[in-house]
Amino acid sequence: MAEQVMDRILERYPDITRVEGKRTRTKRLMLGGWLDKEDYLASTALISSRGRKLLLDPATIDHLTSTYGKEALNILDLIEASPELKRKNMPRISAHHGRS
Repeated sequence: MAEQVMDRILERYPDITRVEGKRTRTKRLMLGGWLDKEDYLASTALISSRGRKLLLDPATIDHLTSTYGKEALNILDLIEASPELKRKNMPRISAHHGRS
């Protein structure tokens, strides 16, 4: 999408030239902080492994990876330093809540 935006800008403002005549690199850019496919595979494997060692459930590990990308490694650092952070902060509602 970013490449399409740049193409439109360059169509509208032809005096702007591409850097060194090259097309934008956004088509090859990975989201989530990954450098490339190999970095993605290695980092997600590391996130998964560290998450399992911290006894995080698989859904939490997936959430961290899909929401924070490579930054999930920094979140795992925080959890390792303060294990209480791995507790879910959702209030528990009893089965009888709201019943008389």
